[in-house]
Amino acid sequence: MAEPLFKTKKNTFPFLLGVNYWPADSAIHMWSRWNPETLEKDILRMKKLGMNCFRPFLMMPDFTDETGAVIPLMVERFKHFLSLCDVHEISCMPSFIVGHMSGENWDVPWRQGKNFIRDPEVYKITENYICTIVRECQSYSSVCAWLLSNELPNYAEETDAKAVAIWAEKIIGAIKKTDPHRPVSIGDGAWSPEIIGEETAYQLRKLNLYQDFAGLHYYPRGTSPWHHTFTTAFRLAMAKPWGKPVIVEEFGTSTTLCSEENQAAYYRSVFFSALINDAGGALSWCLNDFNFSDERPYSHHPFEEHFGIIRKDTSLKPAAREFPAFARVLSDLAPYQKIS
Repeated sequence: MAEPLFKTKKNTFPFLLGVNYWPADSAIHMWSRWNPETLEKDILRMKKLGMNCFRPFLMMPDFTDETGAVIPLMVERFKHFLSLCDVHEISCMPSFIVGHMSGENWDVPWRQGKNFIRDPEVYKITENYICTIVRECQSYSSVCAWLLSNELPNYAEETDAKAVAIWAEKIIGAIKKTDPHRPVSIGDGAWSPEIIGEETAYQLRKLNLYQDFAGLHYYPRGTSPWHHTFTTAFRLAMAKPWGKPVIVEEFGTSTTLCSEENQAAYYRSVFFSALINDAGGALSWCLNDFNFSDERPYSHHPFEEHFGIIRKDTSLKPAAREFPAFARVLSDLAPYQKIS
């Protein structure tokens, strides 16, 4: 059998099960409104729900100053966060270029309106930022993969597929020189013409030459049960032929838009569909509901406050109970080898 792609010093993960993560008390301001006690409580909640992995985000405006230099205090906070993950033995895949988050772009002053992909000075700062974090944090056993971005096509609206491929080759190569042992992916959502049928510069056939796995992001619109049921299988079927492992890196639905019971049913459908269609894992958006209706981005995207599986009062939505149920299925299947 092939060795699992995702592993730490203590564990291997044939299937990643978890969430995308922001804490309820600070949301996207996790690093500037620092509260490590809340973070540890959330890690313990994730573990109790049977999760083995989650995806945290490094807000780029928090981690770099106006010149693009990495802010040491934020690196220390990230190290402390990873130490909590190590202690409680849960893995994570951090995302660096954020960038874009919850329907809004959060730009950095050092970009100065320049092309994020093609400008050499912007590239130099970006590479230094990412490689500094990787160099400082590669000793933490909980990191099972590095993600370059969160939905980079939303932030770097590039139209030249060759330029994107060259950028990916360079920056992934730089990460691999610093940490040759962990897999790296772009975090672009696999919003590729090979999958979504629309022309974009983020082409899976090119990017898979450099990234170690592809991560699908999708949020089906409309009310068709067929669309919601089969999107997972369809996107996996379109992504897998391009030669790299695939995970469902982001999926979910807001209980602003559906009932809590239907949210749970959708989670169950995605989990089983991901497993039987050979995904390497499924991470939902997201752990917590939020209560920041007077702050961006929630003031203009109010439905973003209700994607969580934990309510504002910390009680569990029905979708939360799908995690331990599915974790038991994974445990029952663990003694068996997968056949193709």
